[in-house]
Amino acid sequence: MPMSLSRARAWAVLFLFAPLSSLTAQRSAAARDSAELARQARLIARLDSQVTALRRDMRRRATDSAVTARENAPPPATGLAGIHIGGLIQVWYSQGDAGFINTFRIRRSELKLGGDVSSRARWAITVDPARVLSVNSSTADINGTTVVTGTNVNQNSRIFVDGYIGLALPANLELDAGQLKIPIGLEGGVQSPAALETVERALYTSDRARGGIYGDSRDIGLLLRGPIARDVEYAVGYFNGVGESQNDVDRNRAKAVVGRFATRIPLLHALSLGASGALSTTSEPDTIVRRRGGVEARLAAGPVLVKSEYMTGRDGARRGAGWYAHLGYSPMSHLDLIVRQDVFDPDLDAESTTANARERDLVTGFTYDVPALNVRVQMNYLRKLLPAGIAPARNLVTTNLQAAW
Repeated sequence: MPMSLSRARAWAVLFLFAPLSSLTAQRSAAARDSAELARQARLIARLDSQVTALRRDMRRRATDSAVTARENAPPPATGLAGIHIGGLIQVWYSQGDAGFINTFRIRRSELKLGGDVSSRARWAITVDPARVLSVNSSTADINGTTVVTGTNVNQNSRIFVDGYIGLALPANLELDAGQLKIPIGLEGGVQSPAALETVERALYTSDRARGGIYGDSRDIGLLLRGPIARDVEYAVGYFNGVGESQNDVDRNRAKAVVGRFATRIPLLHALSLGASGALSTTSEPDTIVRRRGGVEARLAAGPVLVKSEYMTGRDGARRGAGWYAHLGYSPMSHLDLIVRQDVFDPDLDAESTTANARERDLVTGFTYDVPALNVRVQMNYLRKLLPAGIAPARNLVTTNLQAAW
């Protein structure tokens, strides 16, 4: 029976649109596949960023102490009667203008010894022969002439740095007794000099000639430290002072209470916040009341590091304060680029000379770890600014060649 015209048209339409329908289905499937591939690519990129962050954090933790315990922990064993040996050497070259002398310098040459007394007790000693012995002189005005009335050795300049016994306590606590670093601040109280992102610490810690002693100080006493929870840690201590009694007996009845608290933020573990402080008790009339207080923040996300601290201090009637804002970026493995603003005012109530004026440093530079040599190379350029009329701007370039083991 011959096919009717309408049926022929229907078959023609069916044969015509069937491939188109199949093609549309294939395009829809391809679109879904493309969207899934894009989603997977975003996921891979996010995971890659997390892996980069973890690698960077692991690389930093290999030398950087997140807590005072890690910085003061015994170095690797050598097999010499159970004695552990470690160390740090920093060779600097500085070049600048407006009074800076171009010079080489051995900034640090620390030798660390340690060992286990028992399964729950250990000991550690650190010496630094690179320290230059200095003296403190007291003077008096006699008939208009300044006369030296006494001289004594600056105990902070002695080569003996650390010496303490550590006792392991229940609940993951540890009690250290002896001379050790006071836990004030992040850079000055926790971070090892071998792991600094810059050649030198912040001004309020490193500018000792103008009263920058708000961190990186040691004294003799007791320190209890440990974690409260997985991401929370603390340290509290009772010392002769906040650094003035290093390598010496206490000269008064006053003592200093010191503490630091730090935590990682829940759901944002890349961010950590902390606070620290110190207060010396009174013992009239033979002591100066000393206070320290500061806050800190640190964010490590992928190749980016952001951190900042603010610290204030008081020694008798003199009040000072300082802060820094630091930005670091790691464009490739083992290389970190940094830019920082560092501010320190040694005397908040005076602004008349270079000894008490507010200084602002603009810092930029890089850190490169050389895996083949197991050394670190750092270079920083500093633009040092004091108020107009007190001193002109100065420029300084400092290079650090470092080996730590």
